Amino acid sequence: MEHVATWPLTPDGPAEPSVEIAGRLPDGGRYGIRWLNLPDCPAYRETVTLHHACGSLELVFPSPYLLNAPTTLTVSDAHSGGERRAAFRSVTEAFEQELLAFHAMVTAAARPLTGIAEGTVDLRTSQQVVRRYGELTGVAIGGEAAS
Repeated sequence: MEHVATWPLTPDGPAEPSVEIAGRLPDGGRYGIRWLNLPDCPAYRETVTLHHACGSLELVFPSPYLLNAPTTLTVSDAHSGGERRAAFRSVTEAFEQELLAFHAMVTAAARPLTGIAEGTVDLRTSQQVVRRYGELTGVAIGGEAAS
C-alpha cells in the first residue's frame, strides 16, 4: 500500500472521515479504493469497477434504503465490441438473506461463506491501512496495527 489519506467533507463534518487508499497489486496492477462518508446523502450507492486490458466490469449496489432495488453488473468487452448488462433483482432483502444464513449456521451447523481465515485477512489489511496512514502522517499508531 503506497497511499492512505483521510479527510472530512466539511470542517464541521461527521466524526468519521472519508478514506482513500491506493497501491500496487502483486502482479503489477494498480488498485484504488475510496470510501466517502456521506451520512446525509439519500442517493448513496456503492460501485466496484475493475478495468483490464480488454474491457471492464462494473458492479453497482444501489442505496440500501431502496427496497428490492437491483444490483447491476455491466460487462464491457473489446472482443464482443459492445457492452452487456445484467441486473439481479430479488424479493428477499440482503439483510433477510444474512439472517437466514446465520440461522442455518446456528441451527444446522452450515458453514459460513466467509470463515475465520478470510476475516483474519480483512483485519490484517485494515491494520496495514492504519499503519501506513501513521507512516505517511506521523500519527502515532498503537496496538496490533503498529507492528
